[in-house]
Amino acid sequence: MNLTRTWRGSAALVLLLALIVGMFVGGTSRGAAQDDANGDGDPEGRPVSVVAGGCDGDEAGEVVAALNDLTPAEGDAVGQENPSGLAETSFTNVELTLDDLLADDHAVVAGFAADDDEPLVCGEIGGILDETGSLVVGLRQQNESGFTGIAFFADADDGATTNVSVFIAQTDGARSPAGGVAAPDAATPGAAVGATPVVASAATGSPAEAEPETVDVSLIEFAIDMETALDDGPFVFEVTNDGTVRHGFAVEGEGVEAALDGNLQPGESATLEVELPRGSYTVYSPTGRDRDRGMELELTVR
Repeated sequence: MNLTRTWRGSAALVLLLALIVGMFVGGTSRGAAQDDANGDGDPEGRPVSVVAGGCDGDEAGEVVAALNDLTPAEGDAVGQENPSGLAETSFTNVELTLDDLLADDHAVVAGFAADDDEPLVCGEIGGILDETGSLVVGLRQQNESGFTGIAFFADADDGATTNVSVFIAQTDGARSPAGGVAAPDAATPGAAVGATPVVASAATGSPAEAEPETVDVSLIEFAIDMETALDDGPFVFEVTNDGTVRHGFAVEGEGVEAALDGNLQPGESATLEVELPRGSYTVYSPTGRDRDRGMELELTVR
């Protein structure tokens, strides 16, 4: 189905967007907008479509209308820092009426990236029309993505097309090695991304006195680049997200569980200080399905 034009919305939609942004609480720290792989500075979008059927099948249904990609806002940040990170938006005018979309089962599906067909969020198109005849649909996370959102449908002035607005944000924080949402370290309440709590020595229970070794870590899609054999002692992991989407960093093994307090936006860096005795450890990104996609490696401490 061909699209006719990008729709930037009415004053009512602007108000709706303001309310939506206020809803996104908890998750990742604010960072730079995603840059595309060729480095020309244009934001890399996530694919989003209206498909036939619902969200519970193994595969998404046939695409009924391909919407404009979801992208974060560009430009200088204003106001106070929002731990929700950057919401991503898509505005599209589709050549279907809202009645057409409601006549059969349809859903809104957003993907992780253009080359990845696993959905990030999905929501069936249905619900209660408001007094203007518009419809708001919730989008729930898929594949443990940590993203949620909404889609807003409103008849266009021409009476033959529909304005579709989609908003998503990553509302879940980095998952801890145990699988839950990571909480701030009890010894350092309120620690932010990049905090470097002192980890007690396993042998004495007191802070380690040895000079920590610095280990450079690069996160990309979907791999972790770092040394995989180290001498035992305290370490400072200097972690940089060199990718185009959010990633996290965690280490576990030999009774140690440590992770950055939140995800890193593209271009962000943070440090994690931890003492690792001799043994084998797993290093991975706990963000969404990063670990399943290959962001995991084995670390040997000698």
